[in-house]
Amino acid sequence: AAGAGCPAGHLRSPGAGRRRGGGGDGERGGGGGDRRPSARRRWCSRRATSLPVARASGGRGGLPRGRNARRAGEDRAPRARGGGQGAEQLLTIERLTAGGAGLGRDEQGRPLFVRGVLPGERVRARPPAEGKLWELVELVDSSNHRREPRCPEHARCGGCDWMHVSPAERRAAYAAILEELLRRTGQALPEIRVVSPTEERGYRGRARFLVRVRKGRTEIGYRARASHELVPIASCEILEPGLLACAQELAACLTDGAVMGDVSVAWQRRADSEGLVAPLGLGRDLASDALRELYAMVERGALAGVSLAVSGAAAPIRIGDPRPAMIADDGLTLWFSAGGFAQASSAGARHL
Repeated sequence: AAGAGCPAGHLRSPGAGRRRGGGGDGERGGGGGDRRPSARRRWCSRRATSLPVARASGGRGGLPRGRNARRAGEDRAPRARGGGQGAEQLLTIERLTAGGAGLGRDEQGRPLFVRGVLPGERVRARPPAEGKLWELVELVDSSNHRREPRCPEHARCGGCDWMHVSPAERRAAYAAILEELLRRTGQALPEIRVVSPTEERGYRGRARFLVRVRKGRTEIGYRARASHELVPIASCEILEPGLLACAQELAACLTDGAVMGDVSVAWQRRADSEGLVAPLGLGRDLASDALRELYAMVERGALAGVSLAVSGAAAPIRIGDPRPAMIADDGLTLWFSAGGFAQASSAGARHL
């Protein structure tokens, strides 16, 4: 096996130990010699970053290395080459997957994952310029469950993968994904019932935004699909009223210097009161004016609480009570951490 980050047999040839006299291999010989690396060593150093670490992984005695190594019996989509300029494929979509993409197969039966498709559709797709998700080029045969996304940023935003899917097909896809996961455990399958939001709009009670401040200009939005790029938004129809406005007010505080970080906003709903909370994750310290404004927002009731995490800090700054909360069907309060799993809607929390 190769050494750490170094292809076997390329950095040093067999027997390239100490040399007598000149010591041209970069090691001192018996005669004291030049310590400069040889031409072969310099060439290998330049090539080391481009040569495969485990080039023989598919052959005799080779082992796949790293966290992305293929597991036994696991399907893997073929790697796209040529920066998205490879041959297009005509695919029939079998099902939707947990990641939001549709699964199709090429002529060799290898899985390909395409975004923006539905089960039963015949589509033409091309390899991606980067990443693993293939890009939809042409919709050859459309599904009856397809609908036009209402959001103007749907093509770029990474927030809603299934806005083009009808509610009935969405529920069926959720059940099918869960059924497949349970079947792999070998247990008897229970009855699966999918609980959907009562409304198609204004149902989501928590969201995480990306904020960017450059030269005093503040932008807020979501991340682009499979990217850290910012997609600025002026509205979001799936959010409950008040969430985006609160996030925009928070972002307006961050006008000092250059900031790039996360602003989360969620409801804290108790039996006797409710308010918005905001966990902030920023890459730098806040200016004193911005910190005072956060304290003022909590004091005047615009926020129930704020937690501020900056890089290098041992613990986040807590102002008020920044814990999100929901009311369950039995009337008890469900507390959860800002980054933990919870239902996105209050109706979903009550049902579960």
